[in-house]
Amino acid sequence: MPPKAQAADPSPLVTRSLYMLLKEDAKLRDIAYQNRCSKSDLIRGAVTLKLRELLANVDPATPPGTVANANALQEVLDAGQIAPETDL
Repeated sequence: MPPKAQAADPSPLVTRSLYMLLKEDAKLRDIAYQNRCSKSDLIRGAVTLKLRELLANVDPATPPGTVANANALQEVLDAGQIAPETDL
């Protein structure tokens, strides 16, 4: 018997691993629990929103990956650094 045909997924997902501070994970878990969603859904949503912000108003003629606001990108990079003393 031939294998079952799989429907083509219009937006395939990839797996990414990341390290988070325990307190960030705890806050994420609390938000997910209160809103009855997964931590993964929250992370995907946050990434999508930030990407939209970074890529807003970018001239289509610019190379892929060009951001509209270099300062906003630097803020993202700074926030992504592991800094235990950072308060949320």
